[in-house]
Amino acid sequence: MGSTLHIELNLLFVHPSHCRHGVGRMLIDWGIKKADELEIEVVVVSVPFAVPVYSRSGFVCDAWIEVDVIVEETSEQWKEWAGEDLRAVLMRKPARRVTSGLMNDRPEDRDRVEECDVREVDCMASGNVNDA
Repeated sequence: MGSTLHIELNLLFVHPSHCRHGVGRMLIDWGIKKADELEIEVVVVSVPFAVPVYSRSGFVCDAWIEVDVIVEETSEQWKEWAGEDLRAVLMRKPARRVTSGLMNDRPEDRDRVEECDVREVDCMASGNVNDA
């Protein structure tokens, strides 16, 4: 990211009882609206199962980040978590320019969503709470 001005969406969660009701999308849209007003991009570091949610909102994958989970003393719970996909995904939604009241995407970013390993995950079945 360097010194590029951006808004970072940080720690978005939706309670499981509110999944699939648009709550996550509303939180994401709020951040996008703020960035659009400032004409700057939005970034988020996501977990893999939430990539589809951000992708549907126009975010593109910039990088997959491997997380080192090796520690000297581990509990059984930690060992269980270490077996899961603990990668992080750096995603961004390019800045939109406001011209005569219309928003304009940057053409070079329109097709990049296909670069993500996008897979749908049922948030209730997986126990993950930040899938919208």
